[in-house]
Amino acid sequence: HSSWHTAYGGRRLNPSGVRGNTSPSGFVQQSPPETIKKLRRTLGVLAPPDEQRAFNIYLHDDRDPDQSNSVTSDVLEDFDYKLTAKVLEHGDVQFTVVRNELNHDEFPEAFFKRKDMKKEPFTKESFDSRTAVYVKSLQELFPGESELFHSRAQSIGTFDVVLRFFKLQMPSKADDRQYPYRSFQPQRRREWLDIFGGIRIYRDNFGVRPYGEPKSGAYDWLSLGQRRAANPAAPTRLNWPVPPQNIAGTVNISRNENSVLVDQSNREGIIETEEFRVFQALILRFVNELEKDRSRVLFNLLETFKVANADKQVRTEGLKLAQKIREKPQDSTEDVRKLAQTVKVQEDLLKEQAEDQVILRSLATLGTVMVSFAHEMGQLNTLAGRNQHLAALLARNLDEKDFAGKNEAFNPFAILRDMEASDKKAAQWFNFALSAVQSGRRRRTNVDMRSHLNALKVVWDGFLEPREIDLDLNIEEGFTAEILAFEIDIDSIFNNLILNSFEAFVDGMGGEKRNIRIDIFAKSAKEVGIIYEDNGPGIHSSIKDPSEIFEFNVTTKKDREGKGTGTGLGMWILESVVRSYDGTVRAYRKTEDYGFRLEFSLPVAKVNGI
Repeated sequence: HSSWHTAYGGRRLNPSGVRGNTSPSGFVQQSPPETIKKLRRTLGVLAPPDEQRAFNIYLHDDRDPDQSNSVTSDVLEDFDYKLTAKVLEHGDVQFTVVRNELNHDEFPEAFFKRKDMKKEPFTKESFDSRTAVYVKSLQELFPGESELFHSRAQSIGTFDVVLRFFKLQMPSKADDRQYPYRSFQPQRRREWLDIFGGIRIYRDNFGVRPYGEPKSGAYDWLSLGQRRAANPAAPTRLNWPVPPQNIAGTVNISRNENSVLVDQSNREGIIETEEFRVFQALILRFVNELEKDRSRVLFNLLETFKVANADKQVRTEGLKLAQKIREKPQDSTEDVRKLAQTVKVQEDLLKEQAEDQVILRSLATLGTVMVSFAHEMGQLNTLAGRNQHLAALLARNLDEKDFAGKNEAFNPFAILRDMEASDKKAAQWFNFALSAVQSGRRRRTNVDMRSHLNALKVVWDGFLEPREIDLDLNIEEGFTAEILAFEIDIDSIFNNLILNSFEAFVDGMGGEKRNIRIDIFAKSAKEVGIIYEDNGPGIHSSIKDPSEIFEFNVTTKKDREGKGTGTGLGMWILESVVRSYDGTVRAYRKTEDYGFRLEFSLPVAKVNGI
């Protein structure tokens, strides 16, 4: 308690932290709770936050005995880095570094193969243990310094420094991809640093004012802010300086071991002798040890990322250069401007393809699920036969003639026939779905359009014939009609077209004749021409431009309540497939000759590389 009285002029403090009137009993009169809380925080920084030793502080409030207890310092262990430096008797310094900023388990293997990461204290073993301990001499820390400097450093004696570094902003998405940062709560850190931030000196476990006190001229008594202003390097640069607002530290000295550090007569700080300046240089060097450790780790992580993503890095730099050229075209030649414009076109194309891939991946997932159940679905081919078997068993005990003239709802034979018709439709659908996702269809091969479409017609006839829809294939005589493609792409084109016609016929036509016609012909020596027509209602009148049907999410299918029921994907997928083969596609409105018409082309397969 004597030290507490000495530090504040030997008088009691009122809860606002300044000298004031007290009651006859010596205690403060009627102070609000917030003021008491402020006093407790103020007293909390008088002792070092790391541990309480021989010196203890108590706050007594006779109005609220429950709040009368010892004052302890709050330690925030959610730091990114913690460095402890102990100056030993013979001038060596023992460093202990705790790295808590990154998830070490997510470091790439190549990181530890770099030259910098093969030396202590940066080996894989040191990261696995999260703590690295090493010793350096003063000569290593201050190479080239004079003997007088080292003599003064030795005269200071033993002491220790504890430094904690805290990031105050969450990393960006780009940083997260390059560095496996550990999550944290920025607000909690800011609140703690507002009270315990700064590098403070404690003599015999009691704070020496005003070093490190917030909102005081001595808060940054090591001039860390000045270093940062002179060198605003990023943490990935090996000469990165830490900002003063991101660091908290305690410097522990004593009267016995550090007698050359003498208090000023007013007890406000230490006399700035040459030894004190050397003392400052030592602490700054310890801060630099933390800076070098962190920046070396981040630098090597960045370099590892660059090597692993070299193409992406070149592309990023190229895009920046192209943007710079487009902003100031007058500074470049015509060829350079064209090249920059080409880069822009390619970048827009890549963005469009990336959006397409998101949708196609979701559709591919549906196919994957179907393949997973292919065996079970394949057994559904026997659905129709089960009804015939059950009808035969019933016939042993019942005569179907007994149900003549009765309501078919009560005729088991009629019910079984209806079930058989439904089972046939289900079997047809599963066969159709499974044939579309067979592994062979997912390989690029020379596809004979004649045989492929004939096989497709067989699959669809099971759906079309019961609804009196004719599908006619017309392939130019003598034309091979062979293209290099994925069979599943060809299926995507024609399945979407036939499905659209099928739904248009069912929804929009009565007893009229329903026709689908597909013409295949040699459009040129390098292209297969394809015309698809039906005599349905054609493109809906709400579509102003026929090309709009190829846009994503465009559909005119409605339910009885007028709500959209289509996916808006069919024609978009078709156009995407044709475009991926460098083909062209065009849709037409209804005329007297047809309802819906689509013309597109695909490249002819090369023969012997020609």
